[in-house]
Amino acid sequence: MAAHGRVFDLAGQRLAALPTPERLLAVGSFAGLTPEKVERLHGVATAAIAGMLDVDRIQAMGPEAAMEDLRSLKGIGPFYSALIVVRGSGFADVPVAEPKALEFAAKLYGLPGPPSDDEFRAMAERWRPFRTWAIVLMRAAGSRLLVEG
Repeated sequence: MAAHGRVFDLAGQRLAALPTPERLLAVGSFAGLTPEKVERLHGVATAAIAGMLDVDRIQAMGPEAAMEDLRSLKGIGPFYSALIVVRGSGFADVPVAEPKALEFAAKLYGLPGPPSDDEFRAMAERWRPFRTWAIVLMRAAGSRLLVEG
């Protein structure tokens, strides 16, 4: 971020923002990133410039359709498409069955192993209309709850 994003001061701290899509497209290589990862970042930058990541577009599509649409981008699978939708749309009720959430659900609910995606969705029904935030809380506090419990 510091190398290609904008660096600024905020409340007395020096911070760096992610590069804009246009700046990201100008990055040909970067230490620690394989050429394939740079290509994938370019794909995401191109999608952003084309409006594919616009909040209004994602909200109009709804979470399920938006996640499916985003999986058309190279390197964006179910987990990252869900993160993009949840973080970029404001939807508060998306049950993202990602590996860490499944692991915490199993431990917090005393299951013998991680639930399947379908089992997790069924479990998450009682968290409506805030399934997204229930999962965020589980991820953020799960390890502390398990240690204290």
